[in-house]
Amino acid sequence: MSQSLNVLKSYGKLSVKREPLEVVSLTGAASLDAEDSGNVYILNLAAGFTVTLPDPETAKSGWNAEFIVGVAPTGNYVITTGSADILAVGASSEDAGGSSPSSGGTKDTNINFLLNASLPGDRVRVITDGTTYYASYQVSEIAFISLT
Repeated sequence: MSQSLNVLKSYGKLSVKREPLEVVSLTGAASLDAEDSGNVYILNLAAGFTVTLPDPETAKSGWNAEFIVGVAPTGNYVITTGSADILAVGASSEDAGGSSPSSGGTKDTNINFLLNASLPGDRVRVITDGTTYYASYQVSEIAFISLT
């Protein structure tokens, strides 16, 4: 017989700690480290820039972050591992059909929010298992993001 969360909390058998997400405005290139896990990053420089993720082995399994376009870029926003692998799948709210960029099992190192295309609210979420990064994204149109 399983116990409800309320029963477990009332008997002190479960400790639930909910921290608010830390939202960080980025206005230039950044290199993230293991302590940056769990943050939401708003990309806020029209000229674009690169954000480098920590090495997945250093970051350890469970490291994650979300990146959201805050200012439409006139230069690419690039989320990169530098050399580690990213397997990505995506989604688009575009009604015209077509296929979203996807790794399809191919390992890429960069996720690019494209200049003069990406819109505020376009986003990508990344997580690692300690070896590979996995990414999922949501963009206004499939042509607004690329994987390289």
